[in-house]
Amino acid sequence: MKKILFILMVIIFAYSCNKKSSVTVNLINGETIYSNNVATSCDTTFAKMNTIMDIKLADLDLNEFFPTNIIDDKIILLSYSKGEIVFLGLDGAILKRFGGTGVGPGEIKQPQCAYQFHDTLFVVSVNTKTINKYDMEGNFLFRIHPKNILANEGIVINDTLFAGINKLYSRDEKGNYISNQLGVFDPNFKNVINYGDAVISRWRKTDNLLKMYPVFTASEVTNEIAYSELSNTKYSIVVKNISSNSSYKIYRNYAKSPLTESEIEACFNFYKRSIPELELNDIKNISNLAVKHLYYDKYGNLLANYSSIDQPNYMILDSYKNGKFNGKLVFKDLPPLSTQISPEIIKFIDDKIIQFNFEDYIIKVFEYDY
Repeated sequence: MKKILFILMVIIFAYSCNKKSSVTVNLINGETIYSNNVATSCDTTFAKMNTIMDIKLADLDLNEFFPTNIIDDKIILLSYSKGEIVFLGLDGAILKRFGGTGVGPGEIKQPQCAYQFHDTLFVVSVNTKTINKYDMEGNFLFRIHPKNILANEGIVINDTLFAGINKLYSRDEKGNYISNQLGVFDPNFKNVINYGDAVISRWRKTDNLLKMYPVFTASEVTNEIAYSELSNTKYSIVVKNISSNSSYKIYRNYAKSPLTESEIEACFNFYKRSIPELELNDIKNISNLAVKHLYYDKYGNLLANYSSIDQPNYMILDSYKNGKFNGKLVFKDLPPLSTQISPEIIKFIDDKIIQFNFEDYIIKVFEYDY
């Protein structure tokens, strides 16, 4: 029965997307704008996916850990509470466990992300302004406390730069909320280029919460970063090429889809932890139109996910190449991500996709092609 329903959904989806798409290119204030009309076209490709890992972290006594990267076929797991780092093989074997919460050699408090530069592993704690550096065997090298802003998620762009985004709702010494800052950094955390808002003085009910939750991605293949505009009324993406210092903007038409009651409740519970003065009515006024997730795949295509109450029970992503919509990609083995605060985390890392469920602590890793 499930198979029949799936086939029917595919037929309906394909039937509704059988015309050609169109794109209009304009130059506005020196910036190239690609306006994509997708409502009349959905050239659809179903991704081929192969599961190479499916494991419950609780079975390995790792239920407080979360994945942050895949490096040389090793999943890098971090524990925010324990300050530990684990190298997990794709066969489910624990290859290395090190670190620990503290300030001693190799220890770190509240680690949030890890990424590789050449033969060095960077493990970052935004809250304590700490970066521990290890070799790729997990041996501690040294620690730095940079004065500049830190990124709680890093994506390598090339051999000398990476893109990062500041931790959600960090506060400065005066108690002001620091908005997410998207920037490009060198290995010593010098902020080379900065994008986005700097500080929201406290949080006001007139502030757009999406300004505190921008979506971004970066690609080593194309040497680009891409991020959603700080708006909840447009489907718009900004793409910047780091080498040429050029940029363009992507628009796409959309169907209006307000937050559902369950999404409103989920958003409220999530934001309330960091903004105690938040009230439920503050959430109800937020529409659900903005880009929710951005990825670059292994081919350098920019993939965008946006919320829709009409989504099926699998992930559908818009695919763009050089600003132009080039079809939809269907990942039937991945769940739909209707909001940024879904219990599922999906990451495209090199030639793999990693899926993590925060509720069940299950990691799945896929190889993919299309």
